[in-house]
Amino acid sequence: MVEISNPFEHSHVHAEDEEPFEPLDPAQQALADALSWAFFLLKLALIVVFVAYCSTGLFWVDEQERVVRLRFGKIVGDKVYEPGLHVGWPFPIEDRIKVPVKPITINIKQAFWFEINEYDEGKLLDDLTHRPGPLKPERDGFLVTGDANIVHGRFQVTYVVADPLMYVRTVGDQMTANRIVSNVAEQGIMWSVAQIRAEQFTKGQFNKEATKYRLQKILNEMNTGIKIQYLTLT
Repeated sequence: MVEISNPFEHSHVHAEDEEPFEPLDPAQQALADALSWAFFLLKLALIVVFVAYCSTGLFWVDEQERVVRLRFGKIVGDKVYEPGLHVGWPFPIEDRIKVPVKPITINIKQAFWFEINEYDEGKLLDDLTHRPGPLKPERDGFLVTGDANIVHGRFQVTYVVADPLMYVRTVGDQMTANRIVSNVAEQGIMWSVAQIRAEQFTKGQFNKEATKYRLQKILNEMNTGIKIQYLTLT
């Protein structure tokens, strides 16, 4: 025989065993409210910081530059980012290298020129305060022509970055690019001047196109991504 008991018969016993609820006093309530607000503000601050961090993945590319993305130090794909707004991963997941694509001009002023004082800088040869004396190879720059004469000259070389990806892989930054172009230009100029007579050089009959071709050939062999635009004798 099975006996079934009514659960409600003993409900008053459990109710009598429960401890009565005691409300918090004002001080405790104020502390609880303050902690609740502090926790809410902390969560809000974390959300703001997270959103701000993620927004650093947005980047803007100007008209005079291109951008190459690096992810953990390696180039992302073969894409070069054109002017405009783009989205990527924030640092340190990704980094971005800005590559200038506007023409950059380097002045080769002292490599093949005699030493002058600061007061004569920028003056024409006939207007120099102190005329140059005997050549001193340790301080004076010069060029040797094909007929074994010594001449002096100043040059300007202008280049642009034609291949930003190759530029980033092998050059990296503008300071290094300037140094490479300057060194290559000096070698090319010495080679070119050695092919002509001193009289031709003093008349400005300097084969700029042949020299420019030689410079470009060297830069291409170095995989610099740099293109020579102009080479002038100033």
